[in-house]
Amino acid sequence: MKEKSSQLGGAWSRWKGVVARATVALVTVNASKAAYAAGGLVGMLTNLDNLFKAAITTITYGSLAAGAASIVYGMKLIRDRSSDRENVKLAHIAYALVGGTGLLALWFVITMLVETTGGSSSDIGRQQSF
Repeated sequence: MKEKSSQLGGAWSRWKGVVARATVALVTVNASKAAYAAGGLVGMLTNLDNLFKAAITTITYGSLAAGAASIVYGMKLIRDRSSDRENVKLAHIAYALVGGTGLLALWFVITMLVETTGGSSSDIGRQQSF
């Protein structure tokens, strides 16, 4: 049985390399097709602008999700501490709750700044033209 598991492990490690190379090749082909279809340098810069907008939106929603998850984890630590688990320290609970609150505050501040200046939630990351 031990021989069979080691053979399977070797086969999987060979396949991992093949899958990784195929993935890189497909991504490269698709990226070059997208750059060609975009219309040269101007199109690529427009796509880069869209990438930055999407990155800011992703960071905003990522901070919302991570903050909520951190607060839930802090509540779990409080429950574990109340059931006399010895290795849960108050500092761990405080770090989880304060960190989660900070990430939620980051999401709130970004959203409120955009909406206060006359935009909507969909305008987060959008470049203004005057």
